[in-house]
Amino acid sequence: MRTIHQYNSYHAYLKHQIRGRKHWFKKLMTSWYRSRRIARFQSMFEELRLPVATNCLCIGARYGEEVVAGRNCFHECVGIDLIDYPPLVQYGDMHDLEFPLNSFDLVYTNVLDHSYNPAQAVAEMRRVLCPGGIIVLDFPLTASVKKEEKEFNCITFSSPKEIINLFRLNCLSHQCIDVNGPDRVLFGVTDRFIFCK
Repeated sequence: MRTIHQYNSYHAYLKHQIRGRKHWFKKLMTSWYRSRRIARFQSMFEELRLPVATNCLCIGARYGEEVVAGRNCFHECVGIDLIDYPPLVQYGDMHDLEFPLNSFDLVYTNVLDHSYNPAQAVAEMRRVLCPGGIIVLDFPLTASVKKEEKEFNCITFSSPKEIINLFRLNCLSHQCIDVNGPDRVLFGVTDRFIFCK
């Protein structure tokens, strides 16, 4: 794991990430882009073949496209981000999730690269995940990160093995990886990891 940004404090980290979200998504939130994101997230959730009764948590849900898709597929889908976007996304911090132990069957995130403390974020995901539940992580490895995204990334990994080891330290078993997954140009994501509690 390589640190991209050093912060003097957690408060400085939060301030920088919030500024990044406001900047990035004002540019990209066209109706075409939003509808494509919802369709892609829905397709991904359907490919998991989870029961309709699934309770899902989306971490770093921004404007809630993955939440819309999750609600189309599952019993419950909650989205959190550092800035809320009612009614789809509520305030939440991946480093200190405000949910009880074993609350969700599925945790989805594509923002681990924005984490101030990845080990703590993964430990929190594990804590709220039900036994037998899965974590789906979309993560851009070093070569695939776009220049404009790097400003707000905190960390990067040079290989899938580094990511797998981080999750194994939290007693999560690696199920599969989809390298060079679909829509990588549109979403900037090249690798999908699935872990099981």
